[in-house]
Amino acid sequence: MKSPVITALLFVSLLSVPPVAADVIELRTGERVEGTFKGADDGAVRIEIDGRLMTFAPAQVRAIYYGSAPASATAPLAERDGALGALEGLRSVARTGVTYREYAPRVSEAQLVVDRYLQKEDGAPSIKGAIADSFHFYALAGAAWNAGLSRGNYAAVGTDSALARCAHAQQVIAESKRKRPFIWRAKGAGEGATTGMVIATDGIAALWSCASDKLAEAEKLR
Repeated sequence: MKSPVITALLFVSLLSVPPVAADVIELRTGERVEGTFKGADDGAVRIEIDGRLMTFAPAQVRAIYYGSAPASATAPLAERDGALGALEGLRSVARTGVTYREYAPRVSEAQLVVDRYLQKEDGAPSIKGAIADSFHFYALAGAAWNAGLSRGNYAAVGTDSALARCAHAQQVIAESKRKRPFIWRAKGAGEGATTGMVIATDGIAALWSCASDKLAEAEKLR
């Protein structure tokens, strides 16, 4: 007996695509595998390619097409899943023990993938916004970290409007005002600079938490 997931995939695919010579299994990574579909059950989805049988776990498969998959059907999904994968990679390293030298290149690499997705028109504004916010918080954590290491531009961090959308960061800022008022009365430093200083010294983990929350939101919307 086929699982509900496999049954749904087969049903949607049969309705969407008229039969032609080749069959296509589309994976959740966006990759497409062409060959002759050999059936699916709870344990595996099978396709034959040049006489060799390949199997995939049902959880790996997004869709099964009898015939060529629509040319534009999965391109935005592949870009979106690539962006989510890049953010999931950042989430895996954004933890105690990682160094700035390890973290900063990962942010730069993720930015290329996320920006490529954000430039696409995929008709999914909710997930797009969550992905954009998640990356912004990861990147802001990197900027704050760099400011703390180099005594750099704290004001640029402290005046970032995204801080208002990060409850974890707001909690850190409020605690700092309560516990260390002398920082807030620092001579010649405006509120943006002092806020950025607090985020750079105490708030990186808070920004990571907000980034992770937004990523979880995007994953639910997938």
